[in-house]
Amino acid sequence: MGALMRIALLALAAHAAAQESDEKFMGEVRAVRAKVDGFHTLLKDGQKQVTALHNHAQVFIDAQAQRKCIITESKKISKLLLLLKAFPPVAPAATAANRISRKVINAVEKGTRILKTLAARGKQWQKWITKRRKPLDKAEKNVGIVAAKLKKAEEDFTLAISQIKATKIELAVSKMQETLEIAYVTILVHKNTDNAFEKGMAVAKPPLAEFTKVNNAMDDAMKPLDDANRGLTEACTFLKKATGFKPLDELVKVLNKQISFTIGVWPVEKTFSFSIWSLFDLTGIVFNTMFAIAEPLFKPVMDLIPWSSIFPAINAATNMDPTKTIKNGLAQLALLPANVEDPPLPVLEWDTAGNANSQAAAIADGSMRFGYTIYVGCGDTTAVNYDELVTVPDPDRCLYECWETCKPSRDARCEANLNFGSDVFTSECIAAVNKEGFCTAAERDQTKSNCLGMCCVKALQETNALKNHKGDDCQDHPDYADKCEGWAQQGLCGQQTDEYNEFLGFINGRSIAELQCPYTCGKSGDKCYSPFEFEEATVKKQEALEEIGCEDRVDEMTCLLAGFVASKKGVDLCKTDEDFAFKCPWTCGIDATSDMCTLDWDLCANGNPYQITKALEEVQERAFLKSLECPLMFHTLKKAFDDGTAGNRVGLKKKCADITAEDIGKAFDNNGMDLYNLCSAPAGCELMTDAADYMRGMAYCEQESPDVCSQAAMKAHIENACTAWKATDGGNPGLWKTAWDSLFSAISTYEASSCPNFIPDLENLEVGCITLQEAQNTVATYGDYFCKCPATRAVASFFDAAASLSGKQCTKVLDMVSGVSGGNACTGPDMPAAAAPPAEETLSLLIKVKDAKDFTTRERVELGWHIVQEMYNKEFVKPLGKIQVSSTFSGGVKELRVTFPRLVSAESTAQRADALLRREAQRERFASEILELVGGDEFVSARVLDNDGTAIGEPINAGPTPPPTTPPPTTPPPTTPPPTTPPPTTPPPTTP
Repeated sequence: MGALMRIALLALAAHAAAQESDEKFMGEVRAVRAKVDGFHTLLKDGQKQVTALHNHAQVFIDAQAQRKCIITESKKISKLLLLLKAFPPVAPAATAANRISRKVINAVEKGTRILKTLAARGKQWQKWITKRRKPLDKAEKNVGIVAAKLKKAEEDFTLAISQIKATKIELAVSKMQETLEIAYVTILVHKNTDNAFEKGMAVAKPPLAEFTKVNNAMDDAMKPLDDANRGLTEACTFLKKATGFKPLDELVKVLNKQISFTIGVWPVEKTFSFSIWSLFDLTGIVFNTMFAIAEPLFKPVMDLIPWSSIFPAINAATNMDPTKTIKNGLAQLALLPANVEDPPLPVLEWDTAGNANSQAAAIADGSMRFGYTIYVGCGDTTAVNYDELVTVPDPDRCLYECWETCKPSRDARCEANLNFGSDVFTSECIAAVNKEGFCTAAERDQTKSNCLGMCCVKALQETNALKNHKGDDCQDHPDYADKCEGWAQQGLCGQQTDEYNEFLGFINGRSIAELQCPYTCGKSGDKCYSPFEFEEATVKKQEALEEIGCEDRVDEMTCLLAGFVASKKGVDLCKTDEDFAFKCPWTCGIDATSDMCTLDWDLCANGNPYQITKALEEVQERAFLKSLECPLMFHTLKKAFDDGTAGNRVGLKKKCADITAEDIGKAFDNNGMDLYNLCSAPAGCELMTDAADYMRGMAYCEQESPDVCSQAAMKAHIENACTAWKATDGGNPGLWKTAWDSLFSAISTYEASSCPNFIPDLENLEVGCITLQEAQNTVATYGDYFCKCPATRAVASFFDAAASLSGKQCTKVLDMVSGVSGGNACTGPDMPAAAAPPAEETLSLLIKVKDAKDFTTRERVELGWHIVQEMYNKEFVKPLGKIQVSSTFSGGVKELRVTFPRLVSAESTAQRADALLRREAQRERFASEILELVGGDEFVSARVLDNDGTAIGEPINAGPTPPPTTPPPTTPPPTTPPPTTPPPTTPPPTTP
């Protein structure tokens, strides 16, 4: 026995305490039990706090997932709206909705950036907690077992003592007291030399108090975050359901079909059906509803997230640096007693279920003992449960860390940065070194023998031997920590190069091990790059990028990994590879003003090269800024290169020298109007260069051609195609001029009073030759009315030109009708003279608003298209000619002037336009809608100007206004207006 034990036993002979030994023994048993129970309760409370920390971390992770969902879904919708921006009839509305979506995306990206950091921390905390709570869980389990034994022992000894005393056999009671006195002293000695429970309490209380403090702070922080997370979740769900926009994409692709679609999400949804001929009406509907669609689609995201409270609250709650607190607290848990032995209670031979009198008699005569005290335990000083007071050493009771003999101080073969291959990280070895609890000597030795490599990795980890280049603990990247072990089993940690390993599927094996999984792989020093640190200048630029929501286009670790691999070879990709910087602007810390943040990342799917993407966007931007001046050019360019027409461009996949005129014609769908715009564009609206650049981009990005033409070579192909097309009937510029002139002559000379309803018959004519039967029907029905209508010659000339453009050799319409009617129906002296095309006239609309700045160039174009589109809907705009937009700014008032070619007819006068505008101005939301459209602080006035720039009436203000000086014509419009569309095969569009 130990020295203290011997001294205590010698003192028994002189023991004369007033208190009986059984009372002292039971008092000590109850005291020990109380301490054990208290320790057990503390450990269970600690488990609750650690679990709560784990759950709090999950909230951050979940919030980041919802944040990512919102950004992803918003970008999908924003991209869809971006497609619509290219289609002028809805461009202003789509631009406005796109602006709203971008505002949401930027607000979420910028306002919730902290969630990315918190989620990364949360994953880090969870990893630490999962790994380092094991001593806590082990201690709770062991102490729980001891507590249960003590409870049973207290019950048994209490009953046994009462039973033997009840027999009143003095000698038996006296011998019981001697036994319990020795047991009492043994417990005291053990408590004074190895008070594991007191030590455990001292170790456990501080970190658990810190955990409680962190959790209380987290609870306060979670209140707004829980609200925000619910908002984020609702917003994510809402946006995922918002697929009603998708059919709008079809608007761009199938303009010549019957379309039916639903916009929005219930209860804000509306179904539309339309055909190409009601396109103008549809675009009016789309504009009027676009804001109503966009607002409920995106505004809930802003409303549901309590921006003002969530982030300050979280920042305030984390002023204690929870990461450091959690890490330090978990480290303290490792100091908990590894194994808590049972207190040395005596072995009770008294049978509480037996006959008390007979047992007491046996104790009195010496044939039986009440109990006896021995102390069996582990006597190995290297064991985690060594006890110097053990009287009977039992090697089988000794427990050890399973990896203990593998650590470098015990085995020179173990060191960091070894080539730990897949043979090290086997499932059996991972399970062996991570065995729950501790190992016996046999298990420990078997683990080292069978799993030396894994045993070494575990020893390096557990002894904190793995440090990064700064001397801090090496860590796996929190985003990949759950994958590292699986990758290690595939052989990641054995990869010593950054070359592609086809068997493992690792492209950058060594770098993944050093950047993402250094802790798992047993890396240290220069082989452990956790946490990776950017240079101070780069960090400042990254902060500026975060302010504008400019993030890496792929996973940040992917960017970091690629840059890390290159840096190993002495290459700085951010400075030498602009395509890499375009993909990874945040990681590279580019200038926040760079167009790399604003260019459409998905514009060129074939590798997303920066220069090609930039060139394509520049073509789009140039075309858009010239779209009002050259509407037909813009229409042709956007239509020809729409996503839905990719099948027309397969010829561009060929080698440059093999591209034919047929391939170019097919790229423009062999559409006569588009080829006319391409090959016969008016001065200032030439399309060749832009078309060549865009076709080169499509050849590379879409068709993935291995041999893309130079600009000069592509222009030569286009010129060859134009030469071939101009040699056909459809390429005759004179016929095209005749068709346009005839159409506008018909519209300007049409008189409802002298032109009966024969127009529907002409509208139903297919592009081709008028048949004899059709001519006979016309004469029989209308007689002289047909020829005497002032618009007849123009209408007939239009159909004659359209038939010729289609390659048909037809008898002229008037000749056919004249032949049926005896030869003079359309040639007599009272036949009206052929009308000349109307002279070019314009209308202008002026809008004044108060504001602090003038319109930008892009705003002028967008607003010009919106105003022109509204006038298109009312048949005021001639679908040819230039549209001019200008603005002035003076004295806090900006004025926008939009001038467009007038479709000359009795119904499109400046007075009628003025009357329509005045009626609109009486609507309650007129002024607010103008401000929503053009921006500004206050609506001032609007006016209509006629062809010579003379203003019509007084300035138009918001609210009720007096009637116009010149009322609109009272003659109702014709019930069946002349056709405003040329033949289907070569339709000159009314809007680009």
